[in-house]
Amino acid sequence: MAEHKEPDSLDEALDLAADALENGDIEKARFAAYKAVEIAPDSAVAHHYLAAVLSEMGDYNGADREYHEALARSPDDPEILIDACHLILDYTTHPEGLEEVRVLAGRGLDIAAGQGDEDLQAEFMLAKGHALLELGEAEQALDVYSSAARNMPASPTAHLQIGIALFDLVRLEEARESLLRALALDPNLALAHWHMGLVEERAGHLDEADRRFKQASRIDAERFPPPITLTDEEFDHVVEEALERIPEKVRSKMKNLAITCEAIPTEDDLLDEKPPLPPTVLGLFRGHSLREQQGFDPWAEFPASVVLYQRNLERACRTKEELVEQIEITLLHEIGHYLGWDEEDLIERGLD
Repeated sequence: MAEHKEPDSLDEALDLAADALENGDIEKARFAAYKAVEIAPDSAVAHHYLAAVLSEMGDYNGADREYHEALARSPDDPEILIDACHLILDYTTHPEGLEEVRVLAGRGLDIAAGQGDEDLQAEFMLAKGHALLELGEAEQALDVYSSAARNMPASPTAHLQIGIALFDLVRLEEARESLLRALALDPNLALAHWHMGLVEERAGHLDEADRRFKQASRIDAERFPPPITLTDEEFDHVVEEALERIPEKVRSKMKNLAITCEAIPTEDDLLDEKPPLPPTVLGLFRGHSLREQQGFDPWAEFPASVVLYQRNLERACRTKEELVEQIEITLLHEIGHYLGWDEEDLIERGLD
């Protein structure tokens, strides 16, 4: 490990960490940030710097810990609040983390409003909207994103997120308009091209959808690699193998459960739920659970089925191994609904 000059004061340690981060010397930045915390363990700024460095290194658990240390010392610092929101959104989609972002962003919004800082308000609105969208609350997310766009009408990110929320609400024409608005402001928004591809696919414009997906991949190949694709026969074979691994005591309860595969969800499938299911849903249980069938509902006797959406599953994965695993997880998730498990049951079993 390279030798580093020992800083003598908090300011010197923070300056050293900032310079090292700017120059891309992450090890030196880490050394200086730890020294800052060592020199002034009660300094929110020191913990904030260390959190930023650990985040840059990919140590999300360490960064999360340090952001909480910083917030414990300065709970109303808007810079710490927004950075903490960004970190959580970058590394988790767990409901507990997303709920925390909702709370932190709400606090930040109040602070930014009190300061009259519209740009800062919009930043917190975007963070809150991301959390709401991940929590499946697309209607609320749309309201928050629309407020952000009013604060920052020239923000491509705000219009992009409005488009994504509208897409999740199956309001496809409105989604297309917002996504095109975002691309007019920034033609290199890979995520906007990707969602335009999803919109065009649902409209049946498969050539245009493919062009958009390829454009997203050209702009950001790391985030949008070409999807892993299976033939229909290969996909069915993976599903059959996953079914064979289900314990016999569970399979014995599935005699009246049909398992089917489709390319993408139908509009009826999506709009049958309130609020609508997002069009990127990986699978769906249709019908009544075993628990409901044991009741007195006359409609519960109709056949139940699980459907897997092949294109959505393929797009959600980077490798064939990951795709095979995700097919099995999705299949078990939907079978869990048939068995009468709720979302908490599924999370406990690792099937969320």
